[in-house]
Amino acid sequence: MGVLLDTFRDFHRAYFFSSNPLGVQTDAIYTEGQGYDFSFDTLWDNAGRVTSEGYIVFFSIPFKSLRFSSDPEQTWGVALYRTILRKNEYDYWPYVTQRVEGLTQQFAPVAGLDNVSPGRNIQFIPYGLLANDHFLNQPGGGPPGFVDKFEHRAGLDAKFVAKDSVTFDVTLNPDFSQVESDDPQLTVNQRFAVFFPEKRPFFIENAGFFAAPINLFFSRRIADPQFGTRVTGKLGKWTLGALVIDDRRPGQGFTSGPYNTRAADGVVRVTREFGNQSYIGGFFSSRDFADTSNRVASLDARLKFSKNWVVDVQGVHSWTRQDLNAERNCLSFASMDPAIGSQQGNALWADASYSGRHFSFSTYYNDFSPNFCTELGFVNRIDIRQNFANGAYLWRPEKSKIIDFGPSFSETVDWNHAGILGARLSGRFRQADDHQHQPRRGIRTFRKYRFPEAQHVIPGVDAAVQMDLLLRAVYTRNRREFFSGAIAGAVSAVSGKHETCKFRIYSAAFRALPI
Repeated sequence: MGVLLDTFRDFHRAYFFSSNPLGVQTDAIYTEGQGYDFSFDTLWDNAGRVTSEGYIVFFSIPFKSLRFSSDPEQTWGVALYRTILRKNEYDYWPYVTQRVEGLTQQFAPVAGLDNVSPGRNIQFIPYGLLANDHFLNQPGGGPPGFVDKFEHRAGLDAKFVAKDSVTFDVTLNPDFSQVESDDPQLTVNQRFAVFFPEKRPFFIENAGFFAAPINLFFSRRIADPQFGTRVTGKLGKWTLGALVIDDRRPGQGFTSGPYNTRAADGVVRVTREFGNQSYIGGFFSSRDFADTSNRVASLDARLKFSKNWVVDVQGVHSWTRQDLNAERNCLSFASMDPAIGSQQGNALWADASYSGRHFSFSTYYNDFSPNFCTELGFVNRIDIRQNFANGAYLWRPEKSKIIDFGPSFSETVDWNHAGILGARLSGRFRQADDHQHQPRRGIRTFRKYRFPEAQHVIPGVDAAVQMDLLLRAVYTRNRREFFSGAIAGAVSAVSGKHETCKFRIYSAAFRALPI
């Protein structure tokens, strides 16, 4: 069971609290267009009890764990939900429908919250460490001997909440040794960096206020700060996030010279809400390390034209100066270029989606230039253009064991700024030494089904487009899949300087699991 609280009643974000019948809790921040951010972690109490008639779950959420307006009279948005596993069903109060894009605008208003306040919300978390070690040391080229080492360290984390909605965080020599470890991730055949969520308390408060369609601020890029300050909050229709902090990690590999120093980082993010769940925002970040620097500026907007259609757009520009001697290479220079250089780059994101009970559609396009660089963000691939689209029309019969059925489609195209097709599509075509059409046979895995297919070797290929068609049926019970089947087809178009080829591949595959 769970509860969602839109404390500002702005229809943009909500607190999410959930518990199972045994009292295991989950909390997150839900933001329209971004989904759930489970890095959020706050203090609240819950309990669960299984009874002869079902189960009971208790929630106790203190006002100090929430951020809300300081108005004397307030109206919040509230939604309750529960999951019935045996039916694979989610039940909401109030009624939540897929005929409307988004979730928070469907919450029930709760009035009568008069003169509520978390009170004086000030936190100080100091720490100190004193250690004296006596150990046997065996240096190279000399006899072993006992060595005494004295270690001392101290620091402070502080939090201040002003007007119940603006939070100031201050850190001095923070200690992250007690932060929970990262969940393991498979990196087999991974060509690019993998994403690990932030878990350090200093960076978690209102982390979504820094978010945008392109991830320009990934706080884990700041590895070893000594001091920093951070302010986040919401005032009326304005949201603000600002950060100033240092980072000792870039200079730890140097014992002398200009790079035996630290990096200075700054981030500012401001958004202004308007209309019906729309906003416009700006972002700026700066990172300076000795004679190197990186600046990133961005404008973005989320526009909701109706209850079903929503569009997100973002444009970014970066200025980067780097020195290869600093061992922090964000740009690529040719061998004849000097070690020191400056470049500028651009990035673009645009997406549109339609959400309805029967018809749904979404598409996005992103473009990262070869010289784009964001040292404080998480962009794991540049020099790429991508387009993705998917749509479906589903019939939902009433009083039937069939939940929904209908056709769906999707397409993906990747290419770089030189016009070379991305690996996911161009990998199916190889350059030949002559002009002969050479078919090959193989096995292709598509959404866990294995289909036989023909690979066609075509000379002179400089562009390709592929559309995969999949008809799939699944029977599940209590979230366990017992039987599934699929019929797939691929329609590809290949164009070269001398020829055009179109072909179709049809095949079928079925999987059955014992009940």
